[in-house]
Amino acid sequence: MAEFMHLIQLYSFMQRIQLTRKINGLLYYIRKIPLIGKRIPATIFQYYDIKHGLFILGAIVSILFKLLLKFIWIAVGVGIMILIKSITNFSGLNGPMVAGLILWFGAVPLLSRAIEGFMQSFYQSELDFINYFQIAPRDVLCMKTFVEPLRESLFYLPVFVVSAFILGNFWIVPVGLLGYLGFAAFFFYQARLIRMLAKWPRFVLSGSVYGAIIAALGLILWQNYFSIMYQVLFSFWGCLGLLLFVVGASLLLIHDDQESYSRVLMRTTGLFSESKKTKRETNAYFGEGLRIQKELQFVEGEKSQLKGNHYLNALLFTRYRAALNKSLKWRLLWIFVGGVGLTILMYFLPKSADNEKIFINQLPVLFFLMYLLGFGKKIVQILFINCDAALLFYPFYRKPKTILQGFYYRFWKTFYYNGILSVSILAMFLLVNIVNGFFLGGLFFGLLVFLLVSLSFLLSFHELFVYYILQPFSSDLAVVNPAYKIISGVFYWVAYMSLQIKSSGLIYCLLVSGVSLMHVAIGVIVIWKKAPQTFKFKG
Repeated sequence: MAEFMHLIQLYSFMQRIQLTRKINGLLYYIRKIPLIGKRIPATIFQYYDIKHGLFILGAIVSILFKLLLKFIWIAVGVGIMILIKSITNFSGLNGPMVAGLILWFGAVPLLSRAIEGFMQSFYQSELDFINYFQIAPRDVLCMKTFVEPLRESLFYLPVFVVSAFILGNFWIVPVGLLGYLGFAAFFFYQARLIRMLAKWPRFVLSGSVYGAIIAALGLILWQNYFSIMYQVLFSFWGCLGLLLFVVGASLLLIHDDQESYSRVLMRTTGLFSESKKTKRETNAYFGEGLRIQKELQFVEGEKSQLKGNHYLNALLFTRYRAALNKSLKWRLLWIFVGGVGLTILMYFLPKSADNEKIFINQLPVLFFLMYLLGFGKKIVQILFINCDAALLFYPFYRKPKTILQGFYYRFWKTFYYNGILSVSILAMFLLVNIVNGFFLGGLFFGLLVFLLVSLSFLLSFHELFVYYILQPFSSDLAVVNPAYKIISGVFYWVAYMSLQIKSSGLIYCLLVSGVSLMHVAIGVIVIWKKAPQTFKFKG
């Protein structure tokens, strides 16, 4: 008991350390945000009253978020059952709440704990905790094995209480807690039994367990065993059986050799975690640029009439012309396949006077499509990896005139490739219209052209604009400006949310086109005034 209390105190200390690091990281990120960051002094990290207040606020938010997440898990199960019932008209689900509870029991205590058990490892934050505070790996492993599942199960307690109140069954509370704890201990122990096996036997055994759980859930759904499972599981006998199961699995786990298993985890996860993290970030922000770098072609004599910065940029695009054209051809092929498929589909669908209105309302999809196909991010990666990463060290390359000339040249080159994509999309809609009896009128094509032109300007300008204003990259291909990650995430979210708009296509096209052109116009002024100061090497 004394050792368990020690583990609880150590786990609480680790959680406080991790939350404190997040708060310090948040303050660091805020100080990097343009305009706002300059107003925050570097001594903010010394104001312990402010940090203590943020710590308390962060702890409250973290607890509330975890509680909300547990309710969402149950709600997802209930929602899936309601969806199945509405689609299939299957009336034998015995109540979506009961069916959703059984689905949750199979997905969370069974499947998720199986995955967590077989894939148990030390996270980077835990490795840092071990190294910085000289904590025994065995203690951290015991915290993950015994304390963390108990903590997570207690977060489910309000969910179980609410479910028990709705269904009028008190046994939901102890059965839910015992099921979560029992299967956590069971699968942690099973993972240790197979840990010493070779990679493929471990993969086959763990995959077989996942498959068996999914098959069992499928059988319950197919044969409508929800009522039987509910009556057996959430009862006195179900509670008693799970209690014995928890005791047996915990005893097996307690008497296992924690020391040797912790050494195994340290060897398998501690050696490569940081390198994998760096590799993932590099692939996320430089993957296209590094891949296309292998397709570099040296061309002698071309652009020799140009001089200075014009020559450098022209030579860069000349050497990568073949690689960029290859990417362009693949994009055009996908647009052609999509256009032909839409043409055939519309040919067999019944003709209606509302078809043009339907097509107008679907125009917001083009934002996300152009975002995925656009060349802005690809060209920025090529520019930094193959040109700017080396030349930004030199004073002549950081002169205002050189920076502005390079920006405008690169913008028009990016617009050239994105413009071809826009023209091809327009051509595909013309094909759809011609083959299917000219059901699309001038209003649709006017909006389409306006939207495509605006998106071509926006997607050609935005990535370069952010790149020149923030210049977030370092020589070792790391993102050193967190604002770049935030802006990239927000821009992706805006593009993705366009898929959710199912009406008001006319208003959307006018609004997005107007905002896009305004962003470009204002951005050009900002580039002219600020880029010579901001476009410099960050490390």
